[in-house]
Amino acid sequence: MNYYEDKISDFRVKTYPLDLSFDLIAKKINAGEIIIPVFQRNYVWNITQASRLIESLLLDLPIPQVFVYLNDEGIMEVIDGQQRMLSVKFYIDGEFDNGQPFNLTQMTILSDLNGIPFRELPLNLKRKILNSSLRFLCVEADSTYKDDVILSIFSRLNVGGTSLTTQEVRNAIYHSPFIDMLKHLSTNDDWLKITAGKINSKRAMDIEVILKIYAFRKYISNYKPPLNNFLNNILSKESSISKEKFKSYDNISKTKASKEKNNESNMDVYEDFKNEFIVACNTIGMAVQKPFFINGRFKKVYLESFLIGLMSNGMDGIFEAGDPLNIAQAHEYLSNDDSFTLLCSSRVNEDSSFYRRLDMVRDAIFR
Repeated sequence: MNYYEDKISDFRVKTYPLDLSFDLIAKKINAGEIIIPVFQRNYVWNITQASRLIESLLLDLPIPQVFVYLNDEGIMEVIDGQQRMLSVKFYIDGEFDNGQPFNLTQMTILSDLNGIPFRELPLNLKRKILNSSLRFLCVEADSTYKDDVILSIFSRLNVGGTSLTTQEVRNAIYHSPFIDMLKHLSTNDDWLKITAGKINSKRAMDIEVILKIYAFRKYISNYKPPLNNFLNNILSKESSISKEKFKSYDNISKTKASKEKNNESNMDVYEDFKNEFIVACNTIGMAVQKPFFINGRFKKVYLESFLIGLMSNGMDGIFEAGDPLNIAQAHEYLSNDDSFTLLCSSRVNEDSSFYRRLDMVRDAIFR
């Protein structure tokens, strides 16, 4: 067998179609028999998009199939199509995952149904939605190659989809314990306080910012533009490292089960960064009421530069410079410095301005 035959043999998959009613789909999601893998983006459809899908169901219009991976336990892991599945489930449930009521809106053909929740639909229309089926394309593969198969299909389906952000694609291709760590940090209260909802978490923009902070905190001497290539390389490297580390921890855990998750604090290979990040965010949040605004506008590059600069000397550096008055004065100085504000504007090249911006932050903090 030659090289190409080997590769094809390794990647061989089996696929078959399966039609499920939306009533059964909703029940399987609730029972954990259909799951959304963590590499997937969040639910991002708005109520109008979701309502139009319901209208399509009621009009018997075709709906694109979804792709799922059937794992060894018989659980369906969604590869593509979660927006469609969840939209119908949310309508049946009566609300979206954030608690927003789901009443039909802006339907163009069945406009008489606008404003109506599922529970108030005529019985025949309820039955029509519940009994409507969705075509699943089920994928099976050797569990050894599961991740490669799932992520290859996901990235190929979405390569022309235009709706995925760069970080959403990264989350899919490089899914790992490292990505999970970044996601966990994006929910930290101190981080949420200093970003104040100005970074789009639904599209993984917040995870990209934290990745950037990690990359420059640990690998700044290796940085070569373009930035996206640098971040991709760091993410690929750290994802591989974290998979190997956590695999070894998992093996240890199996042989010493009595140690309750094998002392999770000792398992975390990113403990130093996590602690620095959380303490730095807390320090800024205590010192500045509304950080990283210049001329009334939130500046993401300001936040990135300030955190990278504050964390650049490790935890000792944060404690050294972390007096609230010092941080407040540094922030005030930078926010009103014309040369720094120019470096934070979209008019300058990001690659050429990064080091100059970082130097100014360090000088202001550690002066």
